[in-house]
Amino acid sequence: MLSTSQTPALPAQIVGPQRVDSMCINHEAFIIYVRTKQFMKKRFRGIDEEGAVHIPMVEIASRFFPYPKFNCRKELRKLVEGGLLRITESKSPETGHKKFQYEALQPGKVDLYLIKPRPGNSDPETQQMIEYLKQVTVAQGAPELPIYFQSFLDFRDDCMNLFVSVDEFAGRIHTPISNLQSQIRPCLLIDEEPTAGIDVATMQPLLLGKILKQEIGTNDFTCWLESGEDIYIMLQQKAGLLTRDEAKDYFFKITFGWPNNKLAEMFGNSNWIEWINEYKNRDEPLKTIHKEKTHNNVAWLLQTTEVNVMRKVWRKLIHARIPFLTVHDEVIIKQSDRHEAEMLFRSVLDQEFTFYKLNIKQAISDIQNGVLAGMPSKPEPAPQPFLIQPEPITTPILFMPLPPPPDLKHDYIAADGILYTHWPGLPNLC
Repeated sequence: MLSTSQTPALPAQIVGPQRVDSMCINHEAFIIYVRTKQFMKKRFRGIDEEGAVHIPMVEIASRFFPYPKFNCRKELRKLVEGGLLRITESKSPETGHKKFQYEALQPGKVDLYLIKPRPGNSDPETQQMIEYLKQVTVAQGAPELPIYFQSFLDFRDDCMNLFVSVDEFAGRIHTPISNLQSQIRPCLLIDEEPTAGIDVATMQPLLLGKILKQEIGTNDFTCWLESGEDIYIMLQQKAGLLTRDEAKDYFFKITFGWPNNKLAEMFGNSNWIEWINEYKNRDEPLKTIHKEKTHNNVAWLLQTTEVNVMRKVWRKLIHARIPFLTVHDEVIIKQSDRHEAEMLFRSVLDQEFTFYKLNIKQAISDIQNGVLAGMPSKPEPAPQPFLIQPEPITTPILFMPLPPPPDLKHDYIAADGILYTHWPGLPNLC
């Protein structure tokens, strides 16, 4: 990634905060938009620490600095020179084309209503799962909620599409529950009732064993699973490794890393490893998304297979009118629905696997802070302004939770070049 000094038509360095005398509502709107995009990006695990976000230049020019009223590059330079914005240049890993990343440098307002909603998810399972998300609350005594999850609770009625997505890679559904910390999940309530979680133990190895049997027939890996062996212990013994955890690490290197002959040799060049290495070089549909990462073929195959299996579970739960939340291979249901949900879950897995194990998590009983089953949840107040502190900003920023009036457009630029929006109190053009 190039620094600002390497970006053409931009100043050599970022200077300290200054008053931008010529800044108007359009400049404020763009900075708020960048900061909001950064805030939304922080919900993902494993993102880069800088938090910069890519925004297409055509979007910046059309939404915030339309020609001929504005010269988009000059307006961005003002923000950089004023110490409000950092711009860096990088190359897209998919296309190799140059792209710019933007980062708001000063604390200030965040506004979810500026983000354009994603297209709605049309399949019936996803639509029903979105409805179930509206029934979620959190029990009293729960750990402090992450700002992102609190914003979901406050804004889900107006902005649900911002919080739910179906990834292009394998069709996994991502919701605020997906990234919620494990110590908070036991505090989730559905319709004010305590919950329980049901998930499949060692789901990724199970899926791989199923696929290997279909593709190459008899093999050690599938046989270990179907006989009920601990797959990681068997891999440990086969390769002469010291610990089960070490074997687990090697499993993920075999399945998700680049093709590796040395790893294959460790496990005796078994036919199942040879098939994995060969499959990583196939021309699969996922290459339209990640053309340079063919070794991700196995990850794509496992995740798409997982989604297909779990969708069968979701359909059964929906048909039985059992509300649930999902975290990939786990469903979270009311404790009162636990036994029926487990029976339905098993009815699907019985058709998919010879041997499997379900983990049952009695959520509320695992909490160590005194929350008891049946305790009423926190009342859900109307959204109010509050302070958030997304990294890397070190001072609080004011979150703007006021919804737009129902008769006001989302945001638009009139003929005079001013960006009109619903924010209360922002100035007009200087």
